[in-house]
Amino acid sequence: MFNRARLCRRTEIEVSSGSQLLALEWLVLGRPAHGEKISGGSIKDSWRVKRRSARMGRNLPGHGRRLSPLSRKALLSDCAAIATLLYFGPEHEARLRCIRDHAASLECHCGATLVGKLVVARFAAKDSCELRAALRSLLEELGKQRAPGPFRVPKMWSC
Repeated sequence: MFNRARLCRRTEIEVSSGSQLLALEWLVLGRPAHGEKISGGSIKDSWRVKRRSARMGRNLPGHGRRLSPLSRKALLSDCAAIATLLYFGPEHEARLRCIRDHAASLECHCGATLVGKLVVARFAAKDSCELRAALRSLLEELGKQRAPGPFRVPKMWSC
């Protein structure tokens, strides 16, 4: 996101009964290659996950973040890269414990909670390289668990 940018985004995901969801998105604040830092702007980002059953659809609790007006120093200290991870599926409490246990070893700030049956984890790092390393480590750790899951590290992260 460039300086003074305004982001307003709404993501809606529908999952069918018995399926799993792993959604991961991140934002880099400022354009580091240009030496740009964020001094203003706004972010309004909301997520809604809807579970579809044979009888009817049911909304899981919504999740969102609003940083407006955006002041990196006031809200994020020296962090310039932020991410959100959502997980819905079996063993959600075990996935939450794994994220929380592994968070202490990550070189970024991390917090995770359970909203209904939806795991929501937030990350903040000084730069995109630190954030990618932390997310890669976490995905690898989640992938080691016995239960199946969509936790493969994207191939392009190895380039």
